[in-house]
Amino acid sequence: TGSIDSFYNYRFGQLPYRGLTFEWVDPIDAMVINYTDDRPYIREVNYSYLTGSKTIRETPCDLTHFAMPLMYPVPWGEEMYAKYKAIKTDVIFAGRLGSYKYIDMNKTIENAIKLWSEIQ
Repeated sequence: TGSIDSFYNYRFGQLPYRGLTFEWVDPIDAMVINYTDDRPYIREVNYSYLTGSKTIRETPCDLTHFAMPLMYPVPWGEEMYAKYKAIKTDVIFAGRLGSYKYIDMNKTIENAIKLWSEIQ
């Protein structure tokens, strides 16, 4: 889904997000490694296991411009999000951008299936 602030043409301003940079690096010896130490990056994914391509390293960063992918909603935007959410509409906002919440992919899929069954 798209971001709720974009849908309303940023009426109350742009919701703040953290971004994510992607860097191609030499392959790692696993499909995915998630790092919890003090490295600046959080994850390495070795797509060569699936496609033969290189490993990509993901590093969270400040969102310096809105051409970057919106990745992680930040808590200080919740008040602005509440203003957007309060607007009465027939549109259903879902997913990470629509609900302005960090949601893992498995939970996003679960929520989408539940929402689909509710609107049937």
